[in-house]
Amino acid sequence: MDEFEDLIAGLNWRRLACILTPVASAQALAGLASLSGLNVQVTATSTGAAAWLELTQAPDPLEELGGEPPAAADHVAGELSRLTHTPVVLLVSNLNEPDSGTMGAWKYEKGQRVAALSPGLVLSGVDAQVEEVLLGVSELDETLSSADLPRWKALRMFARGLKKKKP
Repeated sequence: MDEFEDLIAGLNWRRLACILTPVASAQALAGLASLSGLNVQVTATSTGAAAWLELTQAPDPLEELGGEPPAAADHVAGELSRLTHTPVVLLVSNLNEPDSGTMGAWKYEKGQRVAALSPGLVLSGVDAQVEEVLLGVSELDETLSSADLPRWKALRMFARGLKKKKP
């Protein structure tokens, strides 16, 4: 390892990506992600289902300077916007201990990243749980893992999630 890699390895960092969708059901989003081969954790929020991705690779300083999202999160957000046929928003949180970090936000439509957004403005309009997790205040609760779903169960969850609930 060179000197820079030693410095990065010594930092206590956490990178988390959250893809905000308008999909009303966490089950439908988890089923869709599973059927598409996307490995994400899914939670229900008051603003729609959210897909979460723990990013294990250390942040690339050049990537951050260029305003680009991490490649894995970029791929998942693009796929979810394409699969749901609706715009989605990707939020990426890079937290360093104890009290520092960065956050980025991007909008995706039809499988493509179309705009960089202000993370603060995006956070002001989402469920408080999403904000708390991205800021490191709390952990994710009650997630559905798309990787653990057998194909038959993913199809059932997707179909059940699409049905409208009776009043």
